[in-house]
Amino acid sequence: MVGPLPDWPVDTEACRGTLGMNECIEQRAGTIGYNEAGIGVFAELQEISIQNKYGRLLNSQIAAANGGIGAKESDILPKDATGDFSSVSLLDQDGEYTWPITLLTYIYVRNDLSFKTDPVERALLVAFLKALFDPSFVSRCETEYGFALPAGASLDLSTKAIQLLDEGLGENGPRWTFENKAESIVGAGDYVISENRHNFPSVERDANLQHVEELRSVVASLEAMVVNLTAEVMDSQGSSFGGDDAEFTVEYEAMLLASLIIGTMSLVLVLSGLALYAVRSNQVPEEKEK
Repeated sequence: MVGPLPDWPVDTEACRGTLGMNECIEQRAGTIGYNEAGIGVFAELQEISIQNKYGRLLNSQIAAANGGIGAKESDILPKDATGDFSSVSLLDQDGEYTWPITLLTYIYVRNDLSFKTDPVERALLVAFLKALFDPSFVSRCETEYGFALPAGASLDLSTKAIQLLDEGLGENGPRWTFENKAESIVGAGDYVISENRHNFPSVERDANLQHVEELRSVVASLEAMVVNLTAEVMDSQGSSFGGDDAEFTVEYEAMLLASLIIGTMSLVLVLSGLALYAVRSNQVPEEKEK
């Protein structure tokens, strides 16, 4: 049953999406599900071993540890990125540790980028493609989500394709760069994508969150004071000493602190609302960055 659309038995239950499949497996005892390997491992599901074309029984983790993910790329992939990919398939290939259910992720890009009239946009597209093969950006896909990053034939093929696109930008065309660590002057230049830059909504949100934490600390202190004053009031009520004036003063102070707490908590809620609004407003950029 290897193929894009296997003929599943009639009593098979469909589960929507990757996370939906995880839930189906976890909530139904004895369920066997079909899911992306890295996501299943990340969810700590028990992986079933399957038999590859060689005859070895293994799971995706054993295959990966023995170089079996994409092991046949060099034999199957075209030698040039402009070649014919219609017959490329890594499903059920030969090899002792070859994982039989391996799929490639493709990105189709036109050879001629002149359809984008702005040279800056053409350069940005090339920079995006370069980032897909930069470990500083994509290493998390491997360490946290179990994806196998391009290597060997697929990496060489992709690198050559991006190089051809980069050459098409011309010697004097703009080039986008990435600032992964602070670079004086250069990092603030044009066509630099920097992790050190922040937009105003994010700065405002961080400031609001800091104020909320400070106010929470104030509220906690006031609550402790109210508890102490309440105890004093109770003691004064049960004591034969102390006049009405003293008792009234303590109760008044307790009421005053309670009012302060209510006012402070209202301010916390207002600032929390501002922080949430900053988060939501940040989802839709209102201005373009160079």
